[in-house]
Order: sequence, then C-alpha cells, then structure tokens
Amino acid sequence: MTTETTSYSYSELKRAYKEAYNAGDPWGSNISALFNVSAELWHRGAHIPWEYSPGMASDPREPDDYLYEACAGASDANLLRFGAVLNRFDEYLRFKELNY
Repeated sequence: MTTETTSYSYSELKRAYKEAYNAGDPWGSNISALFNVSAELWHRGAHIPWEYSPGMASDPREPDDYLYEACAGASDANLLRFGAVLNRFDEYLRFKELNY
C-alpha cells in the first residue's frame, strides 16, 4: 500500500457522495462511486475485499469524476470503510432488481 493521506475523512466521502447522488438512478450513482473507490484502492495496491476488475486501463481512476479528489485524498482505511458501505448498498439494489 502507498502512503496514507488523511485530508478527506469518511464523513467527507459520504458528503461528496450524497451531493451527487441521483435518486432517479440509485444503482448508477452507487456503482459509479464504488468504481471510484475501487480504482483508487487498486491504484495504491491495496487489497479490495469486494469484486473489482480495472479492465484494460493502465490507470482506472477518472480525474474528471466528482469523487476523484475525495478518493485520492482519503486514507486507505476510509476508502475501505466507505467502499464496504457502497458494496453493501449495491447488493441491496441488486436484490431489489434496481440494477441494469
């Protein structure tokens, strides 16, 4: 793993997510955030405890995405905690068949 940063807290990650959350597309909002968290963890070489594949990209992070700065500035621990919540919400949305 790389050096931990702490400029973005878990609460700030949640706040950034809530600000961009689209209630009309809960699964799309959630999976986008989960991909951002996962891409940052992958870039750092951290273990990702949920299913994630970066595909063919040499760097799967998306600098233009709304969560990029927050994810890049958060510690591994905060990303893992936030990602676990997002992953659990993804499971719930899939169970409710709100994914596509």
